Amino acid sequence: MKDILIVANFNRNLSENDYGRFMNIASILAKKYSVEIVCSNFDHLSKKKIVPPDVKWPFQITYLEEIGYPRNICVQRFVSHKKWGNEVRKYLQGRKKPDLIYCAIPSLSGPLEAAKYANKNKIPVMIDVQDLWPEAFKMVFHLPI
Repeated sequence: MKDILIVANFNRNLSENDYGRFMNIASILAKKYSVEIVCSNFDHLSKKKIVPPDVKWPFQITYLEEIGYPRNICVQRFVSHKKWGNEVRKYLQGRKKPDLIYCAIPSLSGPLEAAKYANKNKIPVMIDVQDLWPEAFKMVFHLPI
């Protein structure tokens, strides 16, 4: 059975009432494939750690450590995302090689690590650009980031 890995650190609550993009994609794909969502243990909306829901899904959900940050636009967010990207890299090194990796952007750090891993292991990658988060910092800070 083909193995599909979804790397997406911004998710909803991943509960039985979650009808977000990744839950829908994973649910559809899980009818034919082995699917895993790798996500952050930090909730971007509430700015709190996620308590994994007690729900049985037809796919696996793996929560990786992210430090978190107090506001959407702050230096701590860069640090938090860098930490999460490092966790993605470590996780991939210990995981069986998937047949396909689907990455959601933002953040940039996790998908970058997944793309490096995929390139090294000749694994196809799909990139889903959800918004242009880094460009938002240019508008706020007026710096050539």
